[in-house]
Amino acid sequence: MDETKVHEKVSQVKSVSVFKRFKVKKILRNYLSQIKGLKIGDTVKLGLDGILKKVDLKKYYYKRNWEEERIEDSDNWGESIWYLEVDSEGFPIRQIEKYNNGKILNYSEANMEDEFGGLGDQAIDREEFNSFKISQQEFEKEWCE
Repeated sequence: MDETKVHEKVSQVKSVSVFKRFKVKKILRNYLSQIKGLKIGDTVKLGLDGILKKVDLKKYYYKRNWEEERIEDSDNWGESIWYLEVDSEGFPIRQIEKYNNGKILNYSEANMEDEFGGLGDQAIDREEFNSFKISQQEFEKEWCE
């Protein structure tokens, strides 16, 4: 299918002014040419520049000791172990914090924050965390406890 046929189908649903038709057809031509280079199973996102970019949906898992003691309302929680599930860009998806005093904090999209903290909003440096990698199974075991 070429951009003219796609444009005709789209025009049946949404009207496009005469002045914008050339621009819309150009965008469609570019988009359709990019789609031809994709394989079944590829995941992409459309950038603001109109270019399709392949997306890595792989997740990465880490376990890291935090040697700083945490004190909440004069209560020493002690040091902690953090478990992280991050996306391909290093942003946390799920996070577990296990403290020496037995307190466990879990954060995810379903529970972004509470009175003690929240899901990290900064990407980690995956190179820096390389030596802290764990398996998905190890992470899931901790998440389910």
